[in-house]
Amino acid sequence: MDNGSARSPTVTEKLTLQSAEKPATALPESLADDLLQGAEAIANFLYGDVAQRRRVYHLVHNNQLPVFRMGVTLCARKSRLLAWIEHEETKATVART
Repeated sequence: MDNGSARSPTVTEKLTLQSAEKPATALPESLADDLLQGAEAIANFLYGDVAQRRRVYHLVHNNQLPVFRMGVTLCARKSRLLAWIEHEETKATVART
């Protein structure tokens, strides 16, 4: 009987599997490839649903998401978000042990 001892894949591993031709951990070819502009683009990247943009705004308001602004446009780097997710996963794993 399986006691749940199998490790589930991390978010980065899932994204890597979804994008086999370009691994999520690969350096972007240009800044444009790494840049997300607008809450909808960030929501689509994180949740796969642009309708989650209000959640993005909530996280930004509470300083829980690594973003920056270019003028009035909310922006994030894909590579930074992936690194942040990995860090959050590590913190959660360490806290449970």
